[in-house]
Amino acid sequence: MIAESALGSTYHHHFRLAILARILPQIVAAKLALTVRRFHDTGKSGWNFLIRFIPVIGGIWYLVLVSTNGEYGSNKYGLDPKRPVDNEIDDIGVAEV
Repeated sequence: MIAESALGSTYHHHFRLAILARILPQIVAAKLALTVRRFHDTGKSGWNFLIRFIPVIGGIWYLVLVSTNGEYGSNKYGLDPKRPVDNEIDDIGVAEV
């Protein structure tokens, strides 16, 4: 009976690790994509994400970069998502003549 409970808990532990191994890369990829998009909103390169790996000051500077307002208007990475130039939702279903 003791052996069964030990084997059962090992099975559940491996099962949880397997689930985590499948989900964690997806979470990391989504966070990276959102962070790069945020840096592009501020007009900075996505490579600024690597700043956070500098001990102590990197985490603080990363927080400052992520917290700043984006650039007003479009920049080299695209249009401003908060202030669209034209409302493309009004153009859906309208044929250009």
